[in-house]
Amino acid sequence: MRASLSSLGAERGGRYPGGAKQLTGRALGPSPPSEPVRGTRPAASFGVTGPFEAEAGATVTSETVRRGGETAAERRVAADFASWRSIMQNRFVPLQLTPARDDAPFAGEVTSRAFGELHVSHVRSDAHLVRRLPQSIRLDDPRFVKLSLQLDGVSEYTQDGRSAEVGPGDLVIYDTTRPYAVDSHARVESFILMMPPSALSLSREHIDLLTARRIAADSAVGEIAQPFLRQFAQRFEEFGAEDGGRLIRAFLGLVDAVLHHELATLGARPNDFDRVRDYIERHLCDEDLTPARIAQEHFISLRSLQYLFQDRGTSVSQYLRNERLARCSLDLASPALRDEPVGRIAARYGFFVPASFSRLFKQRFGAAPAEWRRRALGGTGREERRSA
Repeated sequence: MRASLSSLGAERGGRYPGGAKQLTGRALGPSPPSEPVRGTRPAASFGVTGPFEAEAGATVTSETVRRGGETAAERRVAADFASWRSIMQNRFVPLQLTPARDDAPFAGEVTSRAFGELHVSHVRSDAHLVRRLPQSIRLDDPRFVKLSLQLDGVSEYTQDGRSAEVGPGDLVIYDTTRPYAVDSHARVESFILMMPPSALSLSREHIDLLTARRIAADSAVGEIAQPFLRQFAQRFEEFGAEDGGRLIRAFLGLVDAVLHHELATLGARPNDFDRVRDYIERHLCDEDLTPARIAQEHFISLRSLQYLFQDRGTSVSQYLRNERLARCSLDLASPALRDEPVGRIAARYGFFVPASFSRLFKQRFGAAPAEWRRRALGGTGREERRSA
């Protein structure tokens, strides 16, 4: 049995409040840097980049990466741990960061980019510990799923009573609405995709089955998918908005395939909710897609259908509305559809009253449709004029 993180905290003089046992009910020990991870390839085969350094004399440097006049990504580099903490501790969700070793030199670099509701980050850093603590999670926090592709080094992920060590090429997912831990005891490099659960064709129950499980690079599906995933992870800032949008959809499709394969190995089978959800996804543009039609197509009563969604804290009508709004957000952020009026996109998904659509969209995403499009496309105002 390896030493627990709580004992590591004691060795640091009690500076670290609580170990992984606080999250999982059991102690979680550190992974020695030299410990191999079964089923992974050597880091060298993954094209790992070389050393990184912060700009001399600066604790944090920022850079906007542009391609063809577009803002492609933002890069931030920290030369010490305090600066790294200031960059990362409130990046999307509140996190607690602690150095793995006191008084050790530290450097970190994160390059980030948004594709609509999807946020991608390429992270390289020296050893440190990350915690999503229970007291920082609120009931009204939006739910996101994080998927991490390990590019170099070994990290340990803990959530829902499980722990997984991942090495180069491996995938792991975790949920931001529940506590989790990520421990790296040597320099690591990873690609993190943060997305709403609706971006995946999985039910909440199936996502929960997969958290903190090592999804191996050498599985049958993983061997096919991971070369593309790795190449996208290392080059996403090079693509223009249109190519990037297409490629991130391809990335999600491959991730879906890998996760469904992993579920099958666990013996999970589609349930009624999964079948209903898949049907809704296929028919979201149908004007006559109503709760009554969905129930009829699945040979269940309308009451039984409502119960399926009530168990997940929503209703059929609310779920339909949110999924349609999510599709609108993706279409508005698509460079290929930049000339299509906002009203036409809204009508495609059943929103025929512009004022009502704008109000619902802003409630969901925090910005009016035209403003959402402008931000996503890096526009200068012409998108708003087209939508008038």
